[in-house]
Amino acid sequence: MKKKLLITGLALLGVVAAVGLVIFVPNPLGNKITEWTHAKGYIPYSPKEAKELAYKRCSTCHSIEKITEICSKCDPPLIVLTQDAKKHINSHNAMNKTPKIKQLTDAEIVAIVQVWNGLVGNWESVWRKEDIQKFLGDDQALLKLLDTPIEQRMIEMAMKKEKSPKGLHKH
Repeated sequence: MKKKLLITGLALLGVVAAVGLVIFVPNPLGNKITEWTHAKGYIPYSPKEAKELAYKRCSTCHSIEKITEICSKCDPPLIVLTQDAKKHINSHNAMNKTPKIKQLTDAEIVAIVQVWNGLVGNWESVWRKEDIQKFLGDDQALLKLLDTPIEQRMIEMAMKKEKSPKGLHKH
């Protein structure tokens, strides 16, 4: 009986150690697991990780220079624009066999909105909240973000302190 318990305990310890090594020691599998846990919202993005994500995912379709030209006078708030990106990804993937663009998860889109709001500017207050809600439809993640005071948006507040991207047009 004690022998079976010892073997089970050692096997469990071995599994925990292996999982710990995969997650905590930098390696491709660990990086994939970390990306997945962030994308699913199990672990929040740090401001640095969110910025890397925004640059990587947004530059799939747009140049960073184009993103920095978004204007509060001409364009809707970024929370609306990024939500609309989901529709464009679906359209692209439906029309093109390759390259497929990975759809944005709720956690990714919330992080990306905060990054661009912090770097480019947040003009959600310029629009009526009801109009933004209409654009967002039933996107619960972005509706929750819309209801979150800017001071409580960790990523957005950190991005406001960062140096603005090259080519940013301050409006």
